[in-house]
Amino acid sequence: MSTRRKWLALGIVGAGCAAAAFLFPISPAISSSEALPWRTFACLLSLGLLGGIGILRPGANKVWLSVAGATGFLAAASLLWHSASNQACLAQCNSRPIVVGLQLQDYVSNGNGASNDDLLFDAGCKPERAWKPASIAACRIMLLLSGLICIPLAALFGGSLIQASAARRLWSASTPHPTIVTATARHAYDAFISYRHTEPDRAFALDLLERLEEAGFKIAFDQRDFRPNESVIAEMERCILASRFTLCVVSPRYISSGFCSEEAEVCKTLDMEQRRRRLVPLFLERVALPAWFGGLVGIDFAGSDTAFDPYVKLKSLLSS
Repeated sequence: MSTRRKWLALGIVGAGCAAAAFLFPISPAISSSEALPWRTFACLLSLGLLGGIGILRPGANKVWLSVAGATGFLAAASLLWHSASNQACLAQCNSRPIVVGLQLQDYVSNGNGASNDDLLFDAGCKPERAWKPASIAACRIMLLLSGLICIPLAALFGGSLIQASAARRLWSASTPHPTIVTATARHAYDAFISYRHTEPDRAFALDLLERLEEAGFKIAFDQRDFRPNESVIAEMERCILASRFTLCVVSPRYISSGFCSEEAEVCKTLDMEQRRRRLVPLFLERVALPAWFGGLVGIDFAGSDTAFDPYVKLKSLLSS
């Protein structure tokens, strides 16, 4: 799942939770004005949780599935609690639902096991005559909280499933692809992605990695494919020489980065003819290229050229 698709999915879940927060059926014994602040809080909390989930890295698939399982269980439990609260905290008097309490007044005896409806009728439809006021207030809170708490829990459930899907798709390096792998016997990878390890460059590189691997290309990516017992420079050189193309995510941060300059030095080991055939600048932002790029045109991802999809152009190049 790409970053854009993840945010779209989170937005859909957020819209559903926002609608549910204001449409969830609370007992008619609770007035709309009394329920409105609680509904608003449930809506804002749900959106805040989804936003927080969205900015987190996907992480481990099993962790998010565990969170989804726990929140799904709690959401179901909250609905059962809501049903039980309606049974225990409501009574009918003159065909009108009224909030009662869980604790009777000291002077009220219920030795014969009368129902809440009967006790309320005997109290002249005044619940405070039969139940303690603190108990009635607690019941009001239970009726509101037990129903609306399932909304942010549902948001956590949906957001966790989305993150689990993103984690599974992003880091499943060994999953077979639906299209033919194009890397030749000479090259282990179709491309190596060179990028600056700051935002938004890193997020773009991760999204690019997923798009290309979903299309069936074999991509070398430092955080996943560099061997931990080798030097960074050695691994850069290995991945660049083992790749048909080197994709440079170009931005002002990339040009000024000492780390990416090391990758540039490795790229310079290629002769000029190889460099022109194998280096591909991907312009995340427009910036003047250093001389070692050799005047390459590159592909514009900055949004200035809307006539052609840059991802289509890049995939066409990698398929060549």
